[in-house]
Amino acid sequence: MSLFRSITRLWTNSQCKAAHTHKVAFYSAVCDRPEDHHTPEIDLRLNSIRTALKDLGDGTVTLSLPNAVGDGNPKATDDTSRSPESVVQSNKIAMISISNPGGRNSLSGKMMCELADAVDVLQAWEGGAGVVLHGENGFFCAGADLKVAAQHMLGPSENGMGEEMSYLMHHTTSRLRALPLISVAAIEGAAVGGGAELATACDFRVMAKDSYIRFVHALLSVVPGWGGGTRLTKIVGRRDALRIVCTADKIHADQAMAFGLCDEVVETSTDTVKVATGFLQKLTANSTAATRALKTVVSQADDDAYRPSLNHEHDVFSRMWGNKASAEQIGKGGASARKGD
Repeated sequence: MSLFRSITRLWTNSQCKAAHTHKVAFYSAVCDRPEDHHTPEIDLRLNSIRTALKDLGDGTVTLSLPNAVGDGNPKATDDTSRSPESVVQSNKIAMISISNPGGRNSLSGKMMCELADAVDVLQAWEGGAGVVLHGENGFFCAGADLKVAAQHMLGPSENGMGEEMSYLMHHTTSRLRALPLISVAAIEGAAVGGGAELATACDFRVMAKDSYIRFVHALLSVVPGWGGGTRLTKIVGRRDALRIVCTADKIHADQAMAFGLCDEVVETSTDTVKVATGFLQKLTANSTAATRALKTVVSQADDDAYRPSLNHEHDVFSRMWGNKASAEQIGKGGASARKGD
């Protein structure tokens, strides 16, 4: 019996019958109301998934918090000297850094758990007003680590692992979006596949002039699995979203601006995090309490329409993941999706 199947047996046995009988909606775990993000059933399933994923692959996701005192701020979880100086100038702004040099900052199972952990900390950070998400070494994120996926998330012995990975990442990106913090993705190099989905989970996107966003899912015979299809459509509209996801074209910074997918273009890529931080500092210049309250009001505004779409997106991904066509592409490490990158 595989590691995943043995770990998740407890959740499956206790919840499967109820889910089929009552048709428990997936979006109860991914909605934008903080009080809905945790129930005993959701927590049990998420803990099982994290246990299954936490030792898979390499790389790190690092959360840096400023060493502010008062206002309910926890101490920084990591040495803030790893962060660009411009980020830690403000005691209101945190930074999430993605690093997997051998895989263009793709997220291994271990990194997915670390990202979820980072959002846990940010949810408890009462003194914060903003967060910058960026990738190290000049690249934002290439989505899921397909080497890890091919080894641990495909095949009969891992039945359901891809679906559970999607469940965790839907939950994490939805919580990131729902934080009472304004979030900015600082994109250097490229945001590809799941990396593009991460970018759409942020409130704003600041892009280096030579960077691009690319939804490559069609080349892998899957659909977005982390909620990016729904979020992209909300950002750019139905017609442009179809063009972007169906062609799998690179959307360079200037074109992303025209689509409404980018909020500011940076001429020099090494300045991207600095500019993103300045962008965020303008938005968080007023009282922290007001900024946090305003973010919750805006987040709630599209809540009802948002959840059923995420539910459908996850269901479609779960049906397509691991089918013959997607398994072949993932087994090759997404070679077709990486052409031209």
